[in-house]
Amino acid sequence: MPHYKEFLWACLYLCLHAWSSKAQDCMLRLDGRVIDTNGKPLPAATVYILNSKQGSITSSDGYYRLEKLCPGQYVIEISFTGYSTLYDTLQLTSSMHRNYRLSELPLDVGKVVIESKPFLYESVVVETLNDKAQWRQASKPLSRMLEEIEGVSSLSTGAEIAQPMLHGFWGNRLALNVEGSPLGSQRWGAEHAPEIDPLAYDRIEVIKGAQAVLLGSDAIGGAVVVKQSPLSDIDSLQIRCILNTYSNGMGALVHQKTSGRLSENFTFRIYTTATSSGDRQAARYVLSNTGHRRLSAGTGLGYRYRRWDANVQYDFFGAENGILRAAHIGNLDDLARAMERHQPWYVAPFSYDIANPKQKIAHHSWRLQSHRHGEHADWYFVYSLQNNTRKEYDIRRGGRSNMPAVWMRLLQQHLSVQGNFHFLRQMESSLAAEGLWQDNLNRTEQTNTRPILPDYRRQQLSLAWANTLPLNRMEWNWGLRLDYNHVQVWTFDYKQQLNTPEFRKFNGQFNMGMHTHLSDAWEWTSSLAWNYRLPAINELYSQGLHHGSGWIEEGLLVDNTGYYTPKSKLRFEQTYRWVNQWVYSKKQHRLSLTPHVSYIQNYVNLEAADLRLTIRGAFPVFRYRQTDVLWAGSDLSWEWQLSPSLKTTHKGSVLWAYDIKRDAGLNQVPPPVYRGAIVWQKAKWGKLSDIQLEFTSEYNGIALSLPHVIAPTQVESQASDTDRAWDFMPPPADYWLFHWRMEGNYGTHWRFSVEVENILNRAYRSYLNRWRYFADDLGRNVSLSVQYMFH
Repeated sequence: MPHYKEFLWACLYLCLHAWSSKAQDCMLRLDGRVIDTNGKPLPAATVYILNSKQGSITSSDGYYRLEKLCPGQYVIEISFTGYSTLYDTLQLTSSMHRNYRLSELPLDVGKVVIESKPFLYESVVVETLNDKAQWRQASKPLSRMLEEIEGVSSLSTGAEIAQPMLHGFWGNRLALNVEGSPLGSQRWGAEHAPEIDPLAYDRIEVIKGAQAVLLGSDAIGGAVVVKQSPLSDIDSLQIRCILNTYSNGMGALVHQKTSGRLSENFTFRIYTTATSSGDRQAARYVLSNTGHRRLSAGTGLGYRYRRWDANVQYDFFGAENGILRAAHIGNLDDLARAMERHQPWYVAPFSYDIANPKQKIAHHSWRLQSHRHGEHADWYFVYSLQNNTRKEYDIRRGGRSNMPAVWMRLLQQHLSVQGNFHFLRQMESSLAAEGLWQDNLNRTEQTNTRPILPDYRRQQLSLAWANTLPLNRMEWNWGLRLDYNHVQVWTFDYKQQLNTPEFRKFNGQFNMGMHTHLSDAWEWTSSLAWNYRLPAINELYSQGLHHGSGWIEEGLLVDNTGYYTPKSKLRFEQTYRWVNQWVYSKKQHRLSLTPHVSYIQNYVNLEAADLRLTIRGAFPVFRYRQTDVLWAGSDLSWEWQLSPSLKTTHKGSVLWAYDIKRDAGLNQVPPPVYRGAIVWQKAKWGKLSDIQLEFTSEYNGIALSLPHVIAPTQVESQASDTDRAWDFMPPPADYWLFHWRMEGNYGTHWRFSVEVENILNRAYRSYLNRWRYFADDLGRNVSLSVQYMFH
């Protein structure tokens, strides 16, 4: 018996020793980056070991990591949607760092790429605007480019001034993130377009839903994220030059972007964009004083040493935008008549001159980024300093038109430290700490006017925690964010006495979601989010004229006379949002359906309130009010490859909103939109390659949610008798527009595009254009784009 026990103990010892030796041997690691032929990272690419059934998904910067590997030979499969799959055979004897470069498939002709999600976006619907859509529409602002993605529309003030709107959310409810930092600008106004040059960035993402807790508490409805390729990935000289000309406005744009390697460790990048146009034209007349000028430039320097890289970047964005002259009226009777006219009261011959009213914007940004790729965690550090100056000029009496009526300077600093950790074999977790400091100053000594937005100072401290856990065929995602806000405001009451309200409040955000493959052809993504936020500064304290739109806006803490009135209680806005997406992809078909629903308590809505005569003229008055609302809608996308050379695409979105508390519709709700196209493509024809011919039809319907209408002549007698939201005019009629485009490559370096928009020169008015009260939207436009690429 004793010998039997000794034998068992000996067997147990040998098994444990063998297992321990095996465990010590199987501690090797394989990591690196997956990039494309231009050195851009490919997030959410798959790196899979065929003979061991282990795999990894690349992060947002293209990094992958495979751990606990045993010595031996492995066959690696690297794949990414729209790119050729790569296979690599490795003999692994020690831990290895290995990068892979994938080539884009030749027939990738889509405008919008719906991809798998990068790190911590797995349970979020992410859509990407690709390079072709960017350069082809080079002369358009960011918001207009994003309209190619279903569910995205523009709340515009003319052709050049446009805010992106996603599922009806914009401004303070749609995050704009530039290279890891929130855009520090006066983007709360519909006539304040984001100071972003789309051509300066290599990747533009739209995140549908309030799930990205790492992007800020204002990502309630979603986020727009713009990124450049990491400077550390540049391995050769790359030059891109673009020339774009267009007929509507007789304008042109030139752009160049150059990047390269200075030494083994240092890289550089420099870009410039300049564009100018004259008055835009509707189908039947000139939209006088709508010229536009823009200049943007930037330069960056990158450094990389082993697992550590850093870069410093400076960007400048400057613009001068003319404001439709017909939007500014002298008295109430003329204002009422102007809203009822089919043609603006002021139409002048075409001109390149930009007169008052107009706006001038200058935005400076300095950014320092650093990344450390560690054994068990990746660390990210971002610091940015942004200085935004906005001047708005009105038609003023007494020779004061050269004096700005609005002069605001917003200074913002942002600091973020984020760690991505690997606690378990499959689970990934991210923890971020952020600090935000803003200082808004009005130069009233230069304007001699009461500012529309008061001086304020805001400090915010934030903690965010996000997690991803794949289980079987499902990926689970959840996150939490907490923001502490300290705000100081300097404003005046009706007695012209200075008031200095100060408050300290918390904002909160929570989300959870999942992503799964229902079958080989079907995928399902679902996410649920809750957001708790204090109304923004403009929603509380606005008290003046927006020269871009010709509107007077008044905040929640401003009375009917237009002055600040203290109130004892601030009501937080609470949002409950659920977004789903089903994707079917098999053979010649790709179908995507994205339904969403949002319930918002104490929703802050900007509503028509009055008509008011001031010393500057007569203007409509809009006032912020809080109510409870329900939003519901869906996006649809279907692509059918009819043959190797012919395909058809169909995209659309519909949105419905309802004021629960007041049993009424809401204003500024995007109307139903449909966009269908037939595309002919040919891989090679002589010296031409990747040729495409596209004919597109676009339908814009009538909004499903409409407020009550009170005509301008009836405002004085009826506006005070209703508690519901109302508007000065009924919505414009629905309309069809038709477009045509041809593009292709010539040789290996040149690409061209010819496009005709609104072929039939249809006269129409867009419901989301704030100038619709006074004029039609744009008429026919013919544009030519030429791009030269060297790499």
